[in-house]
Amino acid sequence: MQRLSFVVIPAIVAIGLFFSLNLLEDVSSSRDSIAPSASVRQVEAYGEGINTVLFDALGRIDYTLQSSRQVFYQDQETELESPYIRLFSEGEARWNIVAKSGRISAAGDGSNEISNIDLLGGVEVYMLDDFGNRTMLATEYLNVNPQLETLETEAPVQMSSEGLEQSAIGMQANLKDETILFKRDVRGVYVVPRE
Repeated sequence: MQRLSFVVIPAIVAIGLFFSLNLLEDVSSSRDSIAPSASVRQVEAYGEGINTVLFDALGRIDYTLQSSRQVFYQDQETELESPYIRLFSEGEARWNIVAKSGRISAAGDGSNEISNIDLLGGVEVYMLDDFGNRTMLATEYLNVNPQLETLETEAPVQMSSEGLEQSAIGMQANLKDETILFKRDVRGVYVVPRE
């Protein structure tokens, strides 16, 4: 009996080792055959405390873009942390836009001109008129075209200004002529200011 166990035990260990190695080889070859669905994005530049000033054709400030952190990728897309945009009119700041994060897409024509800025999370757009009255828009997503001074979203949006509060789903705004078009489910309330 001892002789039989002396032969059987090593045989069982050998068979178990064979199957274990075979299984390990199958797992590793199947893992190698699975290619990632998207390639890893290559970072081209990284910066903290970024403050960019862009000028119009007459040399006046067109808009500024600040960000606590900025990552620029080789595919011409830039990710922003805590972006702050100021749009100017006739050399004076008119509209301010803040958000938790953002993404810049280049124009695509090789000019490196910013065509769109997508802002995400806690987006607020505000301005003070000549009399100190504040107008504010709030949403969770906003597409900004700084050259055209247009804003667009399909997300819920709220607007408040001197006694007027509105909400809607979706919005288009042209900040040059200060027109705002709410798309659907528009609701408004006029609140009489307290004296």
